[in-house]
Amino acid sequence: MTLHDPDSRECYRHVLLLGYSRIARKRLIPALSACGQAVHLDIASKSSVSAARAEQRLPGDIFDCYGSALHESRADIVYISLANSDHAQWAEMALQSGRHVVVDKPAFVSSADAERLIALAERKQLLLAEANVFSFHPQIQCALEEFKAAKSAPVKISSVFSFPGFQKDDFRYKAECGGGALNDLGPYAISAGTVFFKEPPRKIFCQVTDRSISGVDLAFSMAALYTGGRAMVGHFGFNTEYQNTISLLGPSLCINFDRVFTIPSDYKNTLKVRALDKSRDIPVPQSDCFANFFDQIFSAVKNHQFKKWHENVLLQATSLDMLKSAAQREDAV
Repeated sequence: MTLHDPDSRECYRHVLLLGYSRIARKRLIPALSACGQAVHLDIASKSSVSAARAEQRLPGDIFDCYGSALHESRADIVYISLANSDHAQWAEMALQSGRHVVVDKPAFVSSADAERLIALAERKQLLLAEANVFSFHPQIQCALEEFKAAKSAPVKISSVFSFPGFQKDDFRYKAECGGGALNDLGPYAISAGTVFFKEPPRKIFCQVTDRSISGVDLAFSMAALYTGGRAMVGHFGFNTEYQNTISLLGPSLCINFDRVFTIPSDYKNTLKVRALDKSRDIPVPQSDCFANFFDQIFSAVKNHQFKKWHENVLLQATSLDMLKSAAQREDAV
C-alpha cells in the first residue's frame, strides 16, 4: 500500500519499525511510549516476531516481512533499525511508499546513498533523518551555556567511547553487513565536532588500531581539524573496558563529563567544570534523549520542516566518508 497523501492526517503518531533490534527494544520503544505522541507502533521483524508480540508495549500490528509491512501498515513514519548495509535499500522503499523515514546511525554508509535518498525525499516532500540522538540530552546544551556564560567557546575536544564489544554473531563484526567500528562509532566521532563547533571537519586523520581475524575494524584513533585552529581527538572501539567521556577545553574553561554518547534515561549526570583554576560540579537532570529526539521529529513532520534534517544526513555521511578514507590512507602506508 502506498500512502499517496502522507500529510492528509492531522497528527503523525503512527510509526512502523523495521527491525526489532536491541537498541529498538531497549531505548526506541520505551521512548515512543514516554514521549506521549507515538500512540500506535507497528513492528516488522524477520527473526523476532514472537518476542515482538510478547513484549508489545504500544498498540499496533506485528509483521514477519518488511515488504508486507510497508504494503499493509497505515504508519506515516518508518523507523529503520537494521544492519547498516540494509539502510539504503529500505529507506528508499519507505520513501517510495510515501512515508517519512528515520534511520539508525549511521543512516547511510556512503555519501552517494545519502545524496540520492535526500533528493528522493525532497522530491516527495518527505522527512529523512538520522537517529544520532546524544545531542538531544540537556547536558549538551548545559555545557554550551556554561561556555556562553563565561564568554568563551570550546577550541579543543577530547573523547573516548570504547567498550568490550558485542555477541559473536552481531552484524557489527561482519564487513558485508556494514559492520566495524568506523561505521558504528564513526558517527559519534564526527558529530562531536559538529555539535560543539557547529561545523563539519576540514580534515581528518584516522588510524585503525585493531582488527578482527576476518579484517573488520574493531577500534580506531582519530583527529579532526576545524577552522580557527580548533581540533578534536578521540579513541573509539569495541575492545576495551567501558569508557564514554568527553572533555571540552576553552581559553578559560574546561568541562568534563561521562556518559555523553549513550546516557540512560534515568541517569542524573554531573558536569565537571574547571574555570580560573577553580572546580565545581553542575548536576544535570535525567532525561530521555530518544524521547526528546522524537518530539523534534514529530514537530518537523507536522510543520513540514525537513531541511536541517536532510542537511544533517548529508553532513554525517560526507564526514563518515572522510573518516573512512583517512583510515584507508593510513592502511596503505
